[in-house]
Amino acid sequence: MQNSKFKIQKVLIVFALCSMLFAPIAKAQFVHTVLDSVKAGTTSSAAIDLEGYTLAGIEFPATFTGATVTITTSADTVTANFKTIQYDGADVSLTATDGKYCQFKPVETWGVLRYIKIVSASTEAATRNVIIRCVRF
Repeated sequence: MQNSKFKIQKVLIVFALCSMLFAPIAKAQFVHTVLDSVKAGTTSSAAIDLEGYTLAGIEFPATFTGATVTITTSADTVTANFKTIQYDGADVSLTATDGKYCQFKPVETWGVLRYIKIVSASTEAATRNVIIRCVRF
């Protein structure tokens, strides 16, 4: 009986340690993917509603024309209200690596953004579908 009680205590201690180690990972859940596009002859996507999720990264098609993209944001969907996101006085941008998923640095993933637009550095020759990945903490 004494040996069995000791085994249960060991299991509980191991469970508690695992819970402490893996709790931060479990809090950030990949829960939202948005498919949008930058239309042919334009540089910007339509307004994308993040619905309370935090922007995590963007997957670009192999045919994406622009070398970099910036992100604009607005509290509503009125085009004139979209402003380029800056951090430390510089525009937040991603290198649009063709056919790759580009992750934002943690400092660039704000959970307060409501509507965003993906803005290509070049006019797209054809419609380019991008996948926006978001997380909720």
